[in-house]
Amino acid sequence: MTLQELSQYSKLQEHIERNNEILASLRARIQPGAQNLDGMPHGTGISDRVGFLAIEMADLERKTELLREQAAAEREKILAYSDTIEDDRIRLIIRMRFACCFSWQEVAGMFGRYYTAEGVSKLLYRFLRSRRKVPTDAE
Repeated sequence: MTLQELSQYSKLQEHIERNNEILASLRARIQPGAQNLDGMPHGTGISDRVGFLAIEMADLERKTELLREQAAAEREKILAYSDTIEDDRIRLIIRMRFACCFSWQEVAGMFGRYYTAEGVSKLLYRFLRSRRKVPTDAE
C-alpha cells in the first residue's frame, strides 16, 4: 500500500468535517430572524430562502453520507493491510496515524520519550520504501 492510499481515509475525514461545518452554518442561517451579514446588496425580489437552504442542506447531507461510506471502506482497507505487517511498531504506527487520524506527535508519544514525530514518520517511510523494493516473482 502506498502513502497516498494510506492517507485517503484522513483526507475523507477532513472533507466530512468541512461538510459538517458548512451544514452547521446552513442550519444557523435557516433559523428565523437570522441575518445575512455578507455585505452584498440585497434585491427586492421574492424568494424562498428557507426552501433553497433546505435543498442545499439535503444535498450536502447526502454527499456527506456517501463520504462516510467511502471512509469506512478505506479504514477497513488500512486495518486489513496493517494486519499483514509483522512488525508491531509499524503496525501500530499505521493504525494510529492512518486509521485513527492521530498526528505524528501523538503517535510518537505512544512509544515513549525516546521517539520523536520525525523519527516515527521516518520509520514508517523507510518501511514503505522497503516494501516497494521487494522483488516480485515476475522479476
